[in-house]
Amino acid sequence: MVKQAGIWLHVAIGAILILSAALLYLIYTINGPSWDLIVHYFNAKAFFSTLNAIASNKAKIIAYITAQSDSSYYENFRAPLSAFVMMLMLPFDSNPIKLYIVLLFIGLAAAVWYASKGLRLDMLVLYALVFNPYTMYYTFIFNSTEALSMIFALLGIALIAKKSVYAGVALGIATLAKYPMIIFLALLLLLGKPRKILYSAVLAFLMVLPWLAFNYIMFGNPIISYLQSFSTAIGSSIKHTGFLPAALINVLGYPLVVAAIACIAYLIEMARCRRRIIPHFSLNSVNILVLSILGLAIIEFLFTGGRYGVFVQSRFGYILALATEILAAYAITKMQQRVGKTPGKAQIRINLIVGLIAIIVLSYAVWWYYNASGYQSSYYNPTISNSLYSNAKAELAALGYGNCRVITNAWPYMRYVGVYAYMPFYENATEMHYPILAFSSIGPQGIIPNINSSKEIYANANFSIYLPSSPICVH
Repeated sequence: MVKQAGIWLHVAIGAILILSAALLYLIYTINGPSWDLIVHYFNAKAFFSTLNAIASNKAKIIAYITAQSDSSYYENFRAPLSAFVMMLMLPFDSNPIKLYIVLLFIGLAAAVWYASKGLRLDMLVLYALVFNPYTMYYTFIFNSTEALSMIFALLGIALIAKKSVYAGVALGIATLAKYPMIIFLALLLLLGKPRKILYSAVLAFLMVLPWLAFNYIMFGNPIISYLQSFSTAIGSSIKHTGFLPAALINVLGYPLVVAAIACIAYLIEMARCRRRIIPHFSLNSVNILVLSILGLAIIEFLFTGGRYGVFVQSRFGYILALATEILAAYAITKMQQRVGKTPGKAQIRINLIVGLIAIIVLSYAVWWYYNASGYQSSYYNPTISNSLYSNAKAELAALGYGNCRVITNAWPYMRYVGVYAYMPFYENATEMHYPILAFSSIGPQGIIPNINSSKEIYANANFSIYLPSSPICVH
């Protein structure tokens, strides 16, 4: 009976991974790479070119990596790890975004397996909770840094459970994938012995040191990237909109519903066997770790959340989602262990129930994406694959501006399809005379300062093309 249950456990895990991979493929096929993912790709190219030019003088390298030009684009407020990983792929693939996403998926699957071993969680339950539509949609496609940081956070958490000083290595790398992961460095205090805590903290610092050195050499401030990142995301100019219920449902809904269903199954089994529902509780290193993860995640979300709309709040909540999934997996594992001790052969397999829920939810998501056009975010408008930006490029060419530098509110997308696109912040007077390509779905066209004084020469439902006074075409 136990052997048969083990077979079904592995079948369920396989089904969850296959359905998650299918969902990820469909989301990418429909939406294409997002704004942020494209920028990480450009940052990777900038890193690669900088390393190739390392023999050049410092001034030339700084000019290359900071200036917006036809061949380069770099955003310093981005955490570097995603770009660094893609940079390593560039010698083998000139556009490694798809390969990068595949490796992320494999890495997360491996990290969940390792975390389930380190925390002694039911493996099927943890896979069922982590591999869900929220994870595939928000942490992979719309940036990828979230999924990458989750991989190393899970490894670090498992190493802390094992009291290994190498937890500092994993958590240090996690902070290079996504800066808010810095808060999880506090978990190193749970290693217990002061010497272990110190060694692990030193290892975490050594992981970050090359990035601090890069920022200092290039920009004169070792933490400039961190300052710019937090200023961009949660600066004083960013209005606090409050925590939106829809975003909280996106972040917490799935693991809480799964935990509730598992709890009902547990209560039914306990009632059937007439056993104590609530077991004796005592603190140990694992449940202290799990509760600490949740506490730190709540603090992080209170600090960074509550800004922008539902979409961005949902993205910012990924650390809280991961912490809730770990807590739910821990609780369900304990329920399963207690049910396993009940008398009789017809025991409820709570983990298989949870696995079945995940399979049903993922199957529905796959069906929906296969039959529908997919949700298009009004904030990021990830529609590379539906030819919107290719159409805009073709229209520019038809009007005789295909090889000209243009100002646009979708500059990463247009650069991605091969247009010399510049952001609408006008770094010099010459840019005031570039043709303007304004998309209605990226954001307010008002972010282009001189659009109202320019002449519209083409318009459709998705974008418009304008010519400022005295337009010039700079190749």
